[in-house]
Amino acid sequence: MESRYRGPRPMGVKIAIALWGAGALLNLVVGVTQTDWHDWVMYPTFAVLVALSLLLMWFIYQGKNWARWLLVGLVGFRLLMLLGRVHRMDGVSGYDAASVGLRLVLQVGAMFLVFSRPATHWFRGGHHAD
Repeated sequence: MESRYRGPRPMGVKIAIALWGAGALLNLVVGVTQTDWHDWVMYPTFAVLVALSLLLMWFIYQGKNWARWLLVGLVGFRLLMLLGRVHRMDGVSGYDAASVGLRLVLQVGAMFLVFSRPATHWFRGGHHAD
């Protein structure tokens, strides 16, 4: 599919959106299982977080260059949180470690794909994906 002023969306961008979506879905599952649903404020908070994740995917799909940089910031923040979590690790199960690792790989993979050469050219308004 072509956007209004760009050529066809590079495959790397499509894969990045799929990776980010898979990571967001896994975050959603983890969030649902770890949230204290007795507190009413968690419902709107959770809805806003899901909406923001979907909105970021939509802006990347639309070719908004600033959305790539927002993705870098979010992945960087995630890495910093992971370092803090590793520092405090006492008894983490293998399942938890694998879950965090998988989500991180999906998100970092998405970040690298949106900065590949064809994706960068497309995000900057190029007419073809090289």
